[in-house]
Amino acid sequence: MEKKKAEFKADSAKLVIAVDDSTTLLGKGERKELIKYYSDKNLILNTSDLSKNYKINLNRLKADSKLKFQYRSEFPKGSEMWKKEYGFHLAGTTGFSRIQFDKTKSYGILHSGFGCGKLCGTGVRVFIKKQDGKWIIEKMIVIEEA
Repeated sequence: MEKKKAEFKADSAKLVIAVDDSTTLLGKGERKELIKYYSDKNLILNTSDLSKNYKINLNRLKADSKLKFQYRSEFPKGSEMWKKEYGFHLAGTTGFSRIQFDKTKSYGILHSGFGCGKLCGTGVRVFIKKQDGKWIIEKMIVIEEA
């Protein structure tokens, strides 16, 4: 424990985020939220294969060099992951849903969650839109906290 404290004080701690291996699926509620949020756009949802999850490629995630990503499957299941000692600091867990787009793929919604301990975490609903050829986050709404 003293070693970890010293690493944090020296800002040299090895921080790891456990990332769900694959995306999760959005429910009907989130799809309705997309239509409701962009009600002035009269969106029609893209309904092509909504049942498929996608493997998350950790190499495509960008973060500070002090942060490393590992797949959630590399850790013990459930709350056991928080009880084990590692050679790094487990800073949290995160996961993402697949994105629900409108038919034109100009607007979308996804869900993301972050856990920072056995009884700590939050989830957000993220509304995105394409602007000048790039995806931007228009709004994030906290939907659950622990």
